[in-house]
Amino acid sequence: MLEKQIKRYLDDGQPRTPALKAFVEAVSEAYESADADRIMIERSLELMSQELTERNADLRSQLIERQRAEAQLEQLLSLIGTTLESTTDGIMALDKDGRLVRFNQRFVEMWRIPDDITAFWEHEQMIGCICTRLKHPENFLARIDYLCRHSGEESFNLLECLDGRLIEHYSLPQPLGVDTVGRVFSFRDITERKLSEEALHREKEEQQTLIKKLETAHNQLLQSEKMASIGQLAAGVAHEINNPIGYVSSNLGSLGQYMEKLIGVIEAYERAEPDLSASPLLEEIRSLKREAEWEYFRQDVRDLLKESAEGITRVKRIVQDLKDFSHVDQAEWPAPSTLSAAKSGTTRKWSGSTAPSRRWSAWLPSSTRCS
Repeated sequence: MLEKQIKRYLDDGQPRTPALKAFVEAVSEAYESADADRIMIERSLELMSQELTERNADLRSQLIERQRAEAQLEQLLSLIGTTLESTTDGIMALDKDGRLVRFNQRFVEMWRIPDDITAFWEHEQMIGCICTRLKHPENFLARIDYLCRHSGEESFNLLECLDGRLIEHYSLPQPLGVDTVGRVFSFRDITERKLSEEALHREKEEQQTLIKKLETAHNQLLQSEKMASIGQLAAGVAHEINNPIGYVSSNLGSLGQYMEKLIGVIEAYERAEPDLSASPLLEEIRSLKREAEWEYFRQDVRDLLKESAEGITRVKRIVQDLKDFSHVDQAEWPAPSTLSAAKSGTTRKWSGSTAPSRRWSAWLPSSTRCS
């Protein structure tokens, strides 16, 4: 190729010397060799460019997938973070060595941890700050130590705070495949719930007490209604008894007066007996007096009238007690305690002796005699 170029541009028609000819041939061979190397290099560069293009496409695809995965991971972490912050529970996460790796704002607020401690994630200081809020911090530390040594166990217990709060403490291991890589602690303030439960319990007891009072009042009302019915019956009985008793009492008074007059007349006749000594009528009178047991009759009839008057008086008192018991003059029925007292008094009145005198037994029919 070099020979052709020389002939084309430098050919003057004169023959070339052997040295020049040899030089031209050497240069031409070198040029052809270099041209072959160039072609091979260009081919290699072309192959390498194609390979790099394919590799760049693969890397670009991997980068897109990685960016997509990172975006999904970032979204997932954001979701987890938002979930942690939205819960009302305080959350604390520890790694497998028991070191603090995550917590939410509710955890900080619940345990009132200062900003200078939370800013640097000081594990010992945060745990120590929690301990200063507890009544029994040694139990809390012992529990954390135990759970770190028994990574697969769940845990639940209550923490009492110095300010009176009651915190539920729940712990769950964090698995990764078959391994446990950490532990999550949940803290829930149940003070308000506990107070509500206690208030509900007190209200329940008060309601039970009120129910018992209502039952007692209901029973008293039923008793009052029963006693009111009995009182109405007693009032009716008292009314029915009172009228004939008035007649009997009045008649007994009149009968007593008549008997005294009759006895006075008979005694006047007795004083006239000496004047009848020779008369057969005297013997007849004396015979009648003996048959009638006049001396006994004269005294006993007064006693009988006196006892009858006393009996009538007792019956009047009983009638009055029945009226008092029925409270016919009152607008409202009295309390059960008053009724009980009235009932007891009336019962005592009725329980007194009302049996007729034995000396009248012979005068009574056999069906009404008292034993």
